[in-house]
This record gives sequence, structure tokens and C-alpha cells, in this order.
Amino acid sequence: MKTIVPDYYEAFRCIAGDCRHSCCIGWEIDIDEESYKKYQAVPGEFGARLLAHIQEEDGVAHFVLDEKERCPFLNEKGLCDIYTALGEDALCGICTDHPRFRNFFEDRTEIGLGLCCEAAAELILNKEEKTKLVVLKDTGEEETDEDDAACLIARDEIFAVLQDRTLSLEDRLRRLQREYEITFPFSGTSAWADAFFELEYMDNSFTEMLLSLKKENMDFFAPIQRDEIAFEQLAVYFIFRHFKDFWDEGTEGFAVGLMIISLRMIHALYRNEGKALLDIARLYSAEIEYSEENTEALTEYIELG
Repeated sequence: MKTIVPDYYEAFRCIAGDCRHSCCIGWEIDIDEESYKKYQAVPGEFGARLLAHIQEEDGVAHFVLDEKERCPFLNEKGLCDIYTALGEDALCGICTDHPRFRNFFEDRTEIGLGLCCEAAAELILNKEEKTKLVVLKDTGEEETDEDDAACLIARDEIFAVLQDRTLSLEDRLRRLQREYEITFPFSGTSAWADAFFELEYMDNSFTEMLLSLKKENMDFFAPIQRDEIAFEQLAVYFIFRHFKDFWDEGTEGFAVGLMIISLRMIHALYRNEGKALLDIARLYSAEIEYSEENTEALTEYIELG
């Protein structure tokens, strides 16, 4: 079995208290069974505090967020009291693993870093070289099955187009749109803002940006010319993260369409807001990409030929 990662993966480090968008705020944090058993066995005052801030619903335990949507163990310095008191091994699975995501094949597991994490977004967007997938570990025990092989070939072909720097990024995106016979129902940012308003959000700042975009009503498909390499890295990231899931459903064209919509919306907000690309891309990922309901809803605006 192989473990495959992007070539920036091992450079990732959680920036903890220096993070401006802590993953310990606003997210419901489920606790895996093994960690919950550990927490129930912690003695003394800290053990009592742990159990006082955990609830169990439908057989799943989770931390009860405070009135500011913060994890009760996130202290004023932005650090985790569980980590400080009990050590790294005491963190529950989701806290240890975030912001990693996984794609599963017969002969490999791919691990990536989610764009919603500020430190991960910085690695992805600031990378100048073309992103490559590298082998982190290989036990040599499994063989690639036929369907997985076809998936990897198709995805590699998309990567090759997206990373062909002899062409403008705009030409690369249009080529993929033609090859997958993708069309979209409207072209103005006002209509696209309305479509995005139908989704569910945690942060009002995203809907405020949509309101501004609706008023401006720019061309949603305006050429991406500024920070072209950063947008290339975003495109590769979206395909790496989502292509396998859509392939398994027989709708891989939606992965390409979703990547294009994501780039176009991030680009439109970037042009309109005057904010840092990293901040807009990170917020987009947290609000849209990390919600299966939202990504599924966006596929309704993708028409495949």
C-alpha cells in the first residue's frame, strides 16, 4: 500500500496561537470513541472539566462550544488546554488529523491538506513550482485495479493541462471546459451571487461579499490574469481533492465544473473585495468546499454535454 501526498505536504506545521482563523472556532468537534474513553478516565479537576464540556447525541460525543462558538478548551492564547495538560497523544482524532483529507484507492491512500486551514492555504498558494504528487510510504503489497488506473490517468491528463504554462491559465480552463463539454447557465456575477445565496453559511462575512458582488454584476468568467500561478495551484488542489469522489459516481465532469466555478467565484471576490487572495480562498473553502450539501448544490449549475 502506498501513501501519496503533494510535495508541499511535509512542510505543513500548525501555527496554533498565531492562526487568525482557528479550526477550534465555529466547527462542531466530534470525539472518536477511543478518545472519549480516554477522557472519561482522566482523573481530578481536569477530568471533571473534560466531562462537563462533552455531550453525547445519537451515540456520538462532541465538545460543547461556548457562546462565541469556541471550543471550551481553546484558551485566550489560541492554544489547546487538552494538549497542554495531557499532551499531543490526548487530542481526539479530528483535532490530530485536521486539516488533512484522504482519497482511497485499492493500492494507495492519498493525503492532502485542506484549503480551509490558513497554514495549508499559505503553502498551496505561495508555491511557485508545479505541484507534484510524491510517495511518502510504500509497502509494495497492493496492485492498482483497472478502474483506479483509469481514474489516475484521467486526473493526470487534467493536471497536465492545468500545469501547461506555455498557455495562459484562461486557455487551460477553456480547454478543459470544451473537453468535458461543460456549460453554465449564466455569466454575470449577480446571477451567480444569487445562486450562492441559496447555500448554507457559518460566517456572515461571506454573504456580505456576495451582496457586494451582486451589486457590481461583473463578468463571472473574466480572464484570470493576476496571480496566475496561485490560481493554477488552486485548480490543481480542487481536482486533487474532489476528482476521485466524482469519478466513483461516474460524474467526473462535475469535478472539473466545480473547480471552474470555484476559481471563478474566488477570482470575482478577489477582484471586487481588494482582500488578500489567501483570505478569500480560505473562507471559500471553509464555507463551500467543506460542506457536502453546498458542493452538491453547485453541481446543479453544471451542465455536461
